[in-house]
Amino acid sequence: MFRRALPSMLALAVGITLTTGGVAAAEQSQPQTVFYAATLAGANEVPAADPADQASAIVSVTGTTVCFAERWSHLTTPTASHIHAGATGAAGPVKIPFYAGMVPASISALTGCTTSDAATLDAIAANPAGFYVNIHTPLFPAGAARGQLAKLHHSVDMQQFMAHPNLAALARGSNEVPTPGSPTGVAIGLFDVGANTVGFALHWQGIASPFAAHIHSGVAGAPGPVVVPFFATATQAGLPATLTGVAGSVTADPALLTQVRQNPSAYYFNMHTAAFPAGVARGQLVIVI
Repeated sequence: MFRRALPSMLALAVGITLTTGGVAAAEQSQPQTVFYAATLAGANEVPAADPADQASAIVSVTGTTVCFAERWSHLTTPTASHIHAGATGAAGPVKIPFYAGMVPASISALTGCTTSDAATLDAIAANPAGFYVNIHTPLFPAGAARGQLAKLHHSVDMQQFMAHPNLAALARGSNEVPTPGSPTGVAIGLFDVGANTVGFALHWQGIASPFAAHIHSGVAGAPGPVVVPFFATATQAGLPATLTGVAGSVTADPALLTQVRQNPSAYYFNMHTAAFPAGVARGQLVIVI
């Protein structure tokens, strides 16, 4: 039952679902959303980067709002990503910046939104293959993986980082103790707690640039220590401001994870920001059934 409730909880409580598959009268006046995809590889870079670096990207355009979802393997700690102008085999200028800033190594996927001008978006619509998505890393600052855009003829749920979580949490600022967090910020955490690893997918709204996220030990109403850290940025400036979600995996003590699976309500998920360094939003873990 809770598994079936996750999409509606995300859409209604968090409000960041990026799909457009549903049809409603209220949506008819909204701009049409167009989806693009790109398969990125180091071998596609000009000049070529590490051929083992791989990534995929989905881009949605609604009016002048551009949302993006990226997942990568082998490459680590992206520092920036953009849409560039340029046909296959040709390097070109940045046209739409997605984000800039070091992404922690535990993260292997992200989502976010930005804006662009109508002329650029019209040019992409007219010739998607004349543009490419590029991810940059410290090892390959000119580009670690690249892929040309291709138009999709169906909608995509850009938040589906994790298909089979076994625990989840809905985090709100009012749950933070002893000091309340953001009065408007909300986040959802989906967790695949295994024998010695925890896969995580975190999505948020009304929370500016989190610099850390964790599972803590503590029942509702009680603060507790960090037991599973998911990510921490180098400073409290946090993740790039355009991001709205991240996913990845970390390792943890097997005995601890057994306790988390057996008694999830004794643990909570929270995020931290510069404005709320002690915790911007918190939610107790619940079992997904």
